[in-house]
Amino acid sequence: MSIARPSLVRSAAALTALASLLPLAGCFDVTVDLSDDGTGAVEISFDTSGGCQGTGASDDGSARWTKMTSEAGACVIQLEWRGDLLDMSSLRADADEQVEKRDLDLTKVNIESVTFTVTSAAVTAGGLSFARGDLDQFWAEVGTDEELLFTIDEASPWPSFDASAGFRAAAKQAFLDGGAVEGEASATLVIPADKLAQLQAAGTATLTVDFTHTIAATADVPAL
Repeated sequence: MSIARPSLVRSAAALTALASLLPLAGCFDVTVDLSDDGTGAVEISFDTSGGCQGTGASDDGSARWTKMTSEAGACVIQLEWRGDLLDMSSLRADADEQVEKRDLDLTKVNIESVTFTVTSAAVTAGGLSFARGDLDQFWAEVGTDEELLFTIDEASPWPSFDASAGFRAAAKQAFLDGGAVEGEASATLVIPADKLAQLQAAGTATLTVDFTHTIAATADVPAL
């Protein structure tokens, strides 16, 4: 009687084929979503004491202003600002959790979109608040060193828009740094004499342009 012997070649081939069908943990990636919904603001404080003339700057150097009186007797105030526009630290904190859980490579995070919606603009001082439409004229623009993001006046609709690829690249760098995208703004306010008198009593006023933002990002991480 002869006994059949298994072929070592066929057995090895079968094991290889079986192994190729089994998913191995850590050998492929999955995509995770990261997002951040928040609020932000451009805040420019300026001196309103004394008459409507002269120039000044904030103690931290973030704001500068020039005041002059128009022929109609209104006060024309020109403002300039530079500071943090979009804070990326919250998204970075969420990503850091994935670094610990899923071995996320931060450099592989893709900022897919950044959406801004401007919600309000007002000049405040103490208990006073003047909306942009309460002024004789109002104009403001906000952007970065590279591009203009939006412009508003005393009656324009509130802008809502998706940021450009260039801005998303700046957001990615701020994300890696754990900081913020730096922005700049300029504004011109023409304040009637009666409202100026109220602001002068307060001594300091602040122009605030409020907005919301939504950041969407993705990253490939090793499967668990």
